Order: sequence, then C-alpha cells, then structure tokens
Amino acid sequence: MRTVYATLGLVFVLLMLNFGNGVNSDAWFLLNHGRYVASFGIPHVEPFTLHEGFHFVMQQWLFAWLLWQIYAHAGSWGLVAFSWAAGAAILFAYCRLQILVSAGNRKLACLLTGLVGLPICLLFASQRPQVASALIFLAEIYLFEQYRARPTRAQRYSCPR
Repeated sequence: MRTVYATLGLVFVLLMLNFGNGVNSDAWFLLNHGRYVASFGIPHVEPFTLHEGFHFVMQQWLFAWLLWQIYAHAGSWGLVAFSWAAGAAILFAYCRLQILVSAGNRKLACLLTGLVGLPICLLFASQRPQVASALIFLAEIYLFEQYRARPTRAQRYSCPR
C-alpha cells in the first residue's frame, strides 16, 4: 500500500514541477488588495477602479490578506510553496473522502484519486480564493459522509431479530 501512496505523491510532485511553479496572474490583483487590507482595513469603496466612489463588498478580503502576508514574508517562492501546499491538502482531502466512500478500499480510493483527484488538484492548486472554497467543500462532504455512515441512535439500540 505504501507504493501506491508513493506513486501518487511522485505523480503529484512531477505534475506540480511542470505546472505549479508559477504565480497566477490573479494573485497580483489579490496581493494588491491584501496589502490595502493590511494597511487600511477592509474597504467598502473599490480603491483600484477608474470609477470614483464605486461601492462594493470585498468578499475575499481574508484570503487576500493571507496571501499578502505570505508574499511579504517569503516573496514569490512563498506563493509557489502555498500552491504546492494547497494542492497537497486538496489531494489528501480528496483521497480521504474516497477512502471513506469506498468503505476502506484504499486501492480503489487511490486509483480514483489518481484519475480524478490529480487533474482537479492541478486546477485548484493556485493562489486564488477557490483553494479555500475547494478545501471547505471537501471537508463538508467528508463530514456529511461520516455522519451518513454512522448508525443512528435507533439502529444502535434496536434488538436483533
């Protein structure tokens, strides 16, 4: 079983070496907003628009601030490391979900993770707020599946027939 996990990890590293070593173009927009949030707080008027006084809700302020903190402390390499860590976290969460859904069949779970999870991981391993959304979504599905797999109180205390 260790060889299956090692193979998944190796394929992940090879794919990230080819596709995950850049800084997403949207990251510079988020970095600018993150720097603004760190300096002045959450804006209610878009500070970087051509239209004066454009009111808006900055939905990704926390992610932008976090990305700015990573960039301020580690530069571009920190953003790349963030992508790698985000991709690994998404892949791990997807694999754990597959293990739970397949009733503990680790080989099937790893096969599905390799076929479906790795391409999804490459789409989401970037410096964009969708990374946090994907992780929250996977955690939510995992918790629902755990809850569904747990017997109800009536099932636990019922007498066998």
